[in-house]
Amino acid sequence: MRIALTVGHSLLKNGSYTSASGEDCGGVNEYKYNKKLMKKVKEYLESDGHSVDLYICPEKVFTAASQEKSWKLTRLNAKNYDLVVEGHLNCYNGKAHGTEVLYVSENGKKYAKRVQKKLVSARFTDRNVQKRTNLYMLNSTKATTIMTESFFCDSKSDYKIGKYVNKIAKLIAEGICNKKLGIVTKAKESVKTTVKKVTKATVYAKVVTKSDPLMIRNSANRSSKIIGKIPKGSKAEVIKKGSTWTKVKYKSVTGYSATKYLKF
Repeated sequence: MRIALTVGHSLLKNGSYTSASGEDCGGVNEYKYNKKLMKKVKEYLESDGHSVDLYICPEKVFTAASQEKSWKLTRLNAKNYDLVVEGHLNCYNGKAHGTEVLYVSENGKKYAKRVQKKLVSARFTDRNVQKRTNLYMLNSTKATTIMTESFFCDSKSDYKIGKYVNKIAKLIAEGICNKKLGIVTKAKESVKTTVKKVTKATVYAKVVTKSDPLMIRNSANRSSKIIGKIPKGSKAEVIKKGSTWTKVKYKSVTGYSATKYLKF
């Protein structure tokens, strides 16, 4: 499937968040939490082979929450997505708790029920799926859309469950895919090939001329220009050994020296 994920709300130019926050009562900031959550959901969905785009409103650009609507809808409706999922958290009085998923269409209800079931399995109180007809994200997108209200950001009991972001992301992705998913540690976890990095040890050869230094030539022949000299008894790095000429490196000079005057 081609899926779009969006993070509800934004960080305004003046540094304030348009989202709710329970940080002052043992909970979490709605926007900051969903920013982490949706990145993880994206990884899980991609590991299952889906094409996923994640939309996060540009930070410290908007001056009002009303600017989020056109920014999101323009992008979401420009592509033919099969599903749009926007992440939110509820907030009320510090006592309300539980999880719910919002929808408007019948197809959306199907996805909402699956995601709801998964979130409830984390031991959130089940507030059931909710049909909402007054939200632009549900009404104005071309694709089937659902909105997750994973838990109440101002509920300590909810956050004790919700703080395990990776677990909640996996449950949401499993609800979307309608199946169990494996563990994802990297965005490209689906590639199972292990590549071993091989580091070759540097090889040296000792110059064994009778008295004179060994010449380093520009190319592998006796008439080539001499570009350096290696004193008798010194060692040169071997780059490529040959039967007649060996490519060597001595200090900053790289060239060719006669193999018969090198002891490997």
